[in-house]
Formats: sequence, C-alpha cells, structure tokens
Amino acid sequence: MSKNCTDRKRLNEYASDIINSIPSELQIIFEIFWSHQKEVYIVGGAVRNCLLGFPVKDFDIATNVHPKQVEKLLNDVGIKTRQIGSKYGTILAIVGKKAVFDVSTFRREIYSVSAPPKIVFVDSLEEDLARRDFRFNAIAFDPKNKEFIDKYDGFNDIQQGRIRIIGDAYTRLSEDGTRIIRLARFASQYNLTIQRDLLTATLAIGKNIQFYSYTALQKEFFKLLMLPDPTRGLRLLWDAETLFAMFPNFPFLKSKAESVNIQKILHRFTKIPSRDIWIKLFGLLLFLSKESVHNADLWYLIGQNLKISVNEQKKLDRLLSSWLNFPQFFEPKKLKQWIRATGLNTSEDLLQLIFLQAELVNHSELLLKKRLYLKEAQKIIESFRRRSRY
Repeated sequence: MSKNCTDRKRLNEYASDIINSIPSELQIIFEIFWSHQKEVYIVGGAVRNCLLGFPVKDFDIATNVHPKQVEKLLNDVGIKTRQIGSKYGTILAIVGKKAVFDVSTFRREIYSVSAPPKIVFVDSLEEDLARRDFRFNAIAFDPKNKEFIDKYDGFNDIQQGRIRIIGDAYTRLSEDGTRIIRLARFASQYNLTIQRDLLTATLAIGKNIQFYSYTALQKEFFKLLMLPDPTRGLRLLWDAETLFAMFPNFPFLKSKAESVNIQKILHRFTKIPSRDIWIKLFGLLLFLSKESVHNADLWYLIGQNLKISVNEQKKLDRLLSSWLNFPQFFEPKKLKQWIRATGLNTSEDLLQLIFLQAELVNHSELLLKKRLYLKEAQKIIESFRRRSRY
C-alpha cells in the first residue's frame, strides 16, 4: 500500500469522531443545502481539533452558495440569519435558541500593496482551500460522503507535529499580518514546531507587517492571551517584533538589559489567574513596559490600535485608574475605598496582577506586606458580598 493510501486511511479513521460530534441543528443545515444540490463542508477549527485530539466544537461551514442565497435558503425554512461578514461571504445561521454556525461562501483574496484584499467568490472547494494559511487548516470534511479532503498534506503535518504554510512563507505572511498572530496561537495551543522557512520569514518581516482587519487581529490576539500557556506564541511575537507593529506607540522594554528576562516576564504573565481578557491584556502590556510611563493617553492609543469599542476602552481606563490609585502604603480604610471603587471581582484579579508585577520589578516594600494586603482584601470583599445578599 502506498504512503498516500496509508495516510488517507489513517485520516479517515477520524471520520466517525467528527460525525458523532455534529449537532442535530447543524445536520438540519446540511439537509437544506443537499436538498438544493449544493455543496457544504465542515472546515476550520472543528476539523483541526478533531485531528489533533481536542474537543470538537465551533463548527464552521464552507459552501458554493453565495451569501444572499444562503440567507434565502435558510430563511425560507424558518432559520434566522445575521450578516456578520457578508463582505467576506460569511452569514451567521441561528438554529433554535442557542445553536449558531458560520456559513461562508467559497472565496479567494486578491492582494495588492497597501490595500485591503479584494474578495472574489469562487465555485470550487479547491480554490477556497488554496487561500487558507497553514496546511493543517486546509483540511475539509465532507459530511455527505463522510470523508476528509486534504489537498495540502495537512494531516501529515499534524502527525509530524509541525506547522507549514501554503505557498511562499514571505509572500503569504506579508499579505496579512494576522497570519503571524494565528501562527503564534497555533504554536502555543497545539505545541507544534514551526517549519524553518516559516519561522525565518516571521522573524524577518514580523515588525513590518500590516493588518487589514482589526476585528480579526483582536480576535486572534485575544484567543492567544486566553490560552492556558501562551508563552511560546508571545515569545514569537516578541522576537519577531510583531508586538511593536501591533502597538507602535507603546513604550515596550527595548534595551538588552531590560528585555533579557523576557522569558521570565512571559512566564509571570501565565500566572495571572483571571479569565478576564482585559486583565490579561492590561497585565501583559504592563509587564512588558516601564510602569512609570503609563497614563490615560497611552492606553487610549492602545485601544485605538486594537479598534476596541467605547465601552471596552472604558474598561481599560478603569483598570488603569485602579492600578494607578492602588494604596502603596497599607491602610485598611484606603484599601476598602480602593476595592469599592474598583469593584469586587476586578479588585481580586487586579490585586494578584499588582503583586506579580511587584515581583518582576522587585518592589520589596510592597512584597513584604503582600500577605497582609491579601488577607485584609479578602475580609473586605467577603464583607461586601455578605451585605449584597441581604
């Protein structure tokens, strides 16, 4: 038996895993498309996670049906839809009360210098897969024939524990800077080795990349920050100076003496216990900079760099204000006032972050009173919570 046949056989052994994971609401969508003789495939994270042994969820669908027709086919049978990226061919299908799926039309992008890509809808799955970034991301699953479609040997990459790009690495990364953020996330999330040519290209052009979709940039970067251990990916973004491209106005540590302990800094970041993305973002940028330079104007620019909403900017502003106003000298009354102004949940998270940063900068006076602060803060927070229950 040839290697290709062997790999195909191994690949399709996973078919039952993804079939058994398909929700009944998604099956309804498949049946609708099939009844109109349309093509429909599962792509993206669900396929990737299945083959990597991770939980299968967040099903994305690719089809040869154009966006307006997708809406019509689904609306005609009572399925609600919402345009979340119709410019890019993506429609959100809402089945029942909770089941939501991205349905995207086959497409390719035409890139030009210093301009967003032009989106062109196409009729074949092959063209749609060719536009995708990494080979293991270009595997589709055909739910009708119950088989995987792997045109770029992505399954072999998964077995070898590596990440390779489709096409020339310099060209593909230069087209869209978000691909470097995704590369960093995948390297951390799946513990995969980045192929040499891809790593070389990343380090060479990472500081000069352009972002055409700040929605995609924010989404990918936040996914990275929320991983249990994003250290590898963040180190890649640091070494490639991609963080400098993302936040061009931010005063990152730059000298050799300041950044020599970058691994220590990133490891400390993983110790932040909060699951609040704004605490995570605030902590990362705080750890990677000089604390003396932080002010409201600087954090406004950070919000602009990520194109966050007004309400999200207010969250960052409140975090900065609470951090700046933290009582450096232990006084129970002032600590109580600080907790009330900061909020109970936020103050718990921010306290942990403050002491992690104090360890990084060796703030000995504050660290000597760490246990005292945390014990008193816990007592104050519990008191507030008891009152709120009555």
